[in-house]
Amino acid sequence: MAVAAVFAAVVASSLTAGESRPRSLADPCAAVQQGGEGWLDRVHDWTTRVICSTILGFDGFFGNAQAEDVKELPSGLLGLRLHWSEDQLFWSRVRFRLRFDLPNLSRKLKGFLGRESEGEYLSDRAESTAVKELSREEPYHWVAGLGTTPLHGERFRFRVSGGATVSTSPQLYGKGRYWLLFPLGPSSLGRFSQTVFWRHRDGAGATTSLDLEHRYGDRFLLRWGADATLSEISQGVEWYSSLTLYQEFTVDSAAYYRAWVRGATDAPVPTGEYGIHVTWRRRILRKWLFAEVGGGVSWIRRHPWEPRRASLGVTVGTEMQFGPGSGS
Repeated sequence: MAVAAVFAAVVASSLTAGESRPRSLADPCAAVQQGGEGWLDRVHDWTTRVICSTILGFDGFFGNAQAEDVKELPSGLLGLRLHWSEDQLFWSRVRFRLRFDLPNLSRKLKGFLGRESEGEYLSDRAESTAVKELSREEPYHWVAGLGTTPLHGERFRFRVSGGATVSTSPQLYGKGRYWLLFPLGPSSLGRFSQTVFWRHRDGAGATTSLDLEHRYGDRFLLRWGADATLSEISQGVEWYSSLTLYQEFTVDSAAYYRAWVRGATDAPVPTGEYGIHVTWRRRILRKWLFAEVGGGVSWIRRHPWEPRRASLGVTVGTEMQFGPGSGS
């Protein structure tokens, strides 16, 4: 989908005997710079260069600082979203995500650093987290860690990872996730995943997820998804389900229309919230810069004695992608 499209921008080159080393090998981070003239390009190049040099410099402590067999240079995103709702007024979310190889430390481990919600770094449920992000009560943390994928194939994958929140009172965590893809026809497929996680102050838990999707032509994709989480601190089984229609307008713009419901089996109100939301997203000015606008309404009930009330909400945001594949 164009909503999450990232375009390849690094071209591999080969060497013949007696030729000098290309700049991308003498200085790997140079390969991810775009070299534009505007201030946006300079900011993007500076951000990319600083992040790339920092990561490869850290990896250099474990061996050759300019390892020639770097499989993938650091890449990620930096985003800002501003939210308003009748229920909670104004708040903002800064989101950061970085993925990188550490070839000198290990050829199987991948590192990550980010500012994400608990749902993203513990249970890998980005869609339900996007709904929870519409509430300012969803906690965000700086997280750093390492992960590896010891088993993977065309239709399955098993990944283990661990790390810690970056704060004055860090929390260690670890998780394992099994992911299975199963075709349901020429235009349909399903995904099943099971995540088992542990966090040293909150104990263990597990999330089970199922997604079914069907493509209609070249422009539409319909997806139903559900997940359930049970942990030592959850209110029984915390569950979420949604139906989302994705629409691609052009290679640069797309939208999604989502209806959702979520709750917890042991909460005072088992079905705490349901709603609808529309988000439009477009690439602006550069291939690595995106803007989005969204709005919707949710119906909330937190206590048995209060009536369910409607709350309108609006979101605006921007996102910068960096690293290989971020385009120009």
